[in-house]
Amino acid sequence: MNRILGLWFLVFSCLCHAQEFPSKPVRIVVPWPPGGNVDITARTVQAALGEALGQQVLVENRPGAGGTTGSGQVAKSSPDGYTLLLGSSGTITNAPAAYKNIGYDPVKDLTAIGPIQSTPLVLTAAPKTPSTNWAEFLSFIKK
Repeated sequence: MNRILGLWFLVFSCLCHAQEFPSKPVRIVVPWPPGGNVDITARTVQAALGEALGQQVLVENRPGAGGTTGSGQVAKSSPDGYTLLLGSSGTITNAPAAYKNIGYDPVKDLTAIGPIQSTPLVLTAAPKTPSTNWAEFLSFIKK
């Protein structure tokens, strides 16, 4: 009986083997027009990711509605790992705060893989502004 059961599992385990990933091209959706910093980052990552996966990686620009068009497309795509979003603060945090209905919930509909770039932001003011640091600036604008 144990031999028959063992043979049964052996036969059906061959039928249930995991499919190799990736078996088709992977898309990186950039929710901004070509030429911006997010697009340049995607195209920089594209070759290395393709080499690491052993599969073609395509960059697809889907601009519109402050980045929510492409982001919404990825949020509604099949969660199979073949469609990735190169998101940014604009599409993940700013858009949900700025618009009533963007068509997706970044927390529920997207899963973060990890950061790949950090962009420093700098606050500047006119030379005649009576402040030279953040504390002085806050004091100035509160007056």
